[in-house]
Amino acid sequence: MKVTLSIDDRVLAKVRERSVRRRGKLRGLSEEVEEVLRDSLANDQVVEGLKAICCGRDDHFVSFDEVDAVDFPGAPPAEQVLREMRRHRA
Repeated sequence: MKVTLSIDDRVLAKVRERSVRRRGKLRGLSEEVEEVLRDSLANDQVVEGLKAICCGRDDHFVSFDEVDAVDFPGAPPAEQVLREMRRHRA
């Protein structure tokens, strides 16, 4: 099915780059966009499958949408860690 989408220039550039890198040609752009859409829907399919297994209950598992990244404010930046490792090697 043919669909027209409006995509931000930066996002489109990244998708094009990924398509060329993975498929070797820009002609695979539609396939790349379709794959991204399928991946985004996969989480919903997993959640629905878990609900079916758990008799419709969804109160005892966490979906990927509900997981938050934890920021560790006390951790040093990666640049600082690399400099320290290089200093010890020398």
